[in-house]
Amino acid sequence: MSLSGKPRGRPRWALWTLVLALLIFMAWFALIGPLPAVPQFGAWSDKALHVGAFGLLAMLVALPRPAPRALLVLVLCAGVVELVQLAFPLREASLADLAASLVGVVAGWATGAAARMIIGVIGRAFQSTFHVH
Repeated sequence: MSLSGKPRGRPRWALWTLVLALLIFMAWFALIGPLPAVPQFGAWSDKALHVGAFGLLAMLVALPRPAPRALLVLVLCAGVVELVQLAFPLREASLADLAASLVGVVAGWATGAAARMIIGVIGRAFQSTFHVH
């Protein structure tokens, strides 16, 4: 995306590679069992991980161009993670985890869309101030 908020037409392979890597990372840790290396800071630390992971993923997806289909895919991914955990004896599916993941999706989506809008406004202001075309 250019400073004006308009797409440059170049591939976004780096962003989508990062999104794919994050998805693989999240799926791996969703299925291997408890994370002994992750410090637990109270009862809500697990939920904070769900919010953070899905929030980052949603922000990265929404930043280039928020598309409703992508939002639906993220919501489905949150549900699938919990459903798949039912098949693994060391994991536990939970509605609270699903809710935390969905909060992350909404917060990350809103953050990514807002950042895209702010970048566009700043880019247009820069162009009009310095007469850049």
